[in-house]
Amino acid sequence: MRNATLTCLPGPSPFLFLLVHLLLRLLLILHGPELAGASSTCPSLCTCSNQASRVICTRQNLDQVPESISVNTRYLNLQENSIQGLDKVLRVI
Repeated sequence: MRNATLTCLPGPSPFLFLLVHLLLRLLLILHGPELAGASSTCPSLCTCSNQASRVICTRQNLDQVPESISVNTRYLNLQENSIQGLDKVLRVI
């Protein structure tokens, strides 16, 4: 009968683990807002909620749809403004 030998491979060094951890943190700091979709700002006359992806621009006397609305917006309220058409917006979409 043959004796089986058990060999243990060394695990990753603590230094390597720390280096990977620090690099990931740096990436999140530099690119975290972009990855989360928060890179765009709320239009100046509107109120926004990032958690609910809501943009509220009611009663602001707007004559066109604001350009800085996030692509992650799920609810957009433009009621009671002076917007006459959506031609410019539809060309962008």
